This record gives sequence, C-alpha cells and structure tokens, in this order.
Amino acid sequence: FSLIKPVAADSKNFQDLQSRMASELIIEFSKSDFIKYVMTESREYDVLIYYTLTSKCTHCVTIEDELKEVAYSYVQSKKHLSEGNPNRPVIFAKMEYNSDNAEIFAASDYTSVPILALAKPSIVKKFISDKIIEYPDSLEWKISSQDFFDAGKLLEHINKITNSDVELKYTFYRIMMGNILIFGVLAVLFFFKDHIAEVLQLRIVWIVGTVIIYIL
Repeated sequence: FSLIKPVAADSKNFQDLQSRMASELIIEFSKSDFIKYVMTESREYDVLIYYTLTSKCTHCVTIEDELKEVAYSYVQSKKHLSEGNPNRPVIFAKMEYNSDNAEIFAASDYTSVPILALAKPSIVKKFISDKIIEYPDSLEWKISSQDFFDAGKLLEHINKITNSDVELKYTFYRIMMGNILIFGVLAVLFFFKDHIAEVLQLRIVWIVGTVIIYIL
C-alpha cells in the first residue's frame, strides 16, 4: 500500500467537507479524497464511511437511501460543524468499490459490502505502525442482508458510536414521497369504494374473517 501516505492536517480541508456535506449529505470519496481527508492524524473531525458497491448490490443502495436521511438529520442538527458542538464533528462519506479505490479496500481487508465504519484519527497511527487500515469492532458494522435496518436503526447506531443525541428528521423528498403514497392509496380506495362495499356485504367474507380472527 505504498500509495497510501498520511498527510498533515489542514483546516481548509475541514471547511471543504462541511460545505460539501451540507449540499451532498453523503460525500463520495475517491482514493485521493480518502488520503486527504481521512489519513490525517491530527484532524479535528471524525468521518463516518460507508463502503459500498452500488452497481452490483441493491441491498447497498437501499441502505444508502436510509443513510441519507441520517446524514440530513446530522446536518440539520449542525453535528458536522465544530461551533456549538460538544462532540467531535462527524462527516458522512462513502467509498465506492472500483479500480481507483481498490487499494483502500485491500488495506482495510474488506472483501464484501456494505460496511459502515467510523474513522477516528487513531486509524492513522495503526496504519503507520502496521500498514493496515483497521477499525475497532465497536466502530465497524458489517451489515448483512439479514440485519434489520432503516433510518431509525442506523441513526441509533451512529448516535451511539459518535456519542450524539440527534433526532431523525426526514428530507423533503422522503416526506413528499410518503404523502404521494398515502394519497395514492386513498385515491384507490375512493375509486373502488362501491366494489369494496359490495364485497363486505358478502356473508362468506365475514365467515372467513371470523375464522381468521379466532385462529389468531
């Protein structure tokens, strides 16, 4: 991993990250970004990194959609800033597996995705001494397809490892899509209301319903 070299801290880097997170929510890192923003031992912020492969992992895409709601919540709570924040600021980023980023995945010994890890400056010391990027187990979540997750579950986990108390706030897009779904269901029910009434008047429907309730 000769191309991965720790770099000196630069306050402008943090300002760049704050600005990008405010607009992008989850910043997509290249290998050079990882070296510039993560491999800095004296940085004043932590980086929550989502390792993913969206082109071949639908599970990864679903998680990223939920993670964006968490990132939005952190931005709205100003947890990506240092001013007025009692904890270390948290920047949300993602590493997409590709030929450019392969060395980062190899140094982390990651052969599968998705993985969510909190990169504290201590990982730089570990890399300098052992030439590996290693996260403590408590700060790393290798998410399997069997794991239950949604924005709330992800927020609970991230709050715990960052020692934060951020409340979930949904993006305008998420709220809008939820409203569209509700109105769509209501429209369907209204359109078929006469047919639904006819079905409910059938004795067999009530008999079957009673049997199901009794069994439950």
